[in-house]
Amino acid sequence: MAEYYSRFAADQILVLCSEHMDDDTAVVLGAIENHVGLRPHRWSATALERVNVGGYEGRAPAAAVDALTEFYAEPNRALFARLGRTFPWRG
Repeated sequence: MAEYYSRFAADQILVLCSEHMDDDTAVVLGAIENHVGLRPHRWSATALERVNVGGYEGRAPAAAVDALTEFYAEPNRALFARLGRTFPWRG
C-alpha cells in the first residue's frame, strides 16, 4: 500500500474488505459511490444477490495458516494503523 500512498493522495484511495461486502453489500456499494462522487443508488434485493458463489472443502493446514499469519502480521499492522481500523482477519 505504501506505493499507492506515495503516488496518490489518501482521499483518492478507498480500501475495502471483501468480508464487509458479504456482510452488508449495500453499505459497501454506498461507500464506493460516495468515494467516486456518484449519487446514491437504490439497490434492489435482486441486484444484491450473490451469484457464482464458490466454497472451499476442508481447511488449510494449521501450520500454513500460522505461517501466513506471521508473515503478514507486520504489513497488516501497518495497513490497520494507516487506515485507523482493522479487518476481521486472523492475526
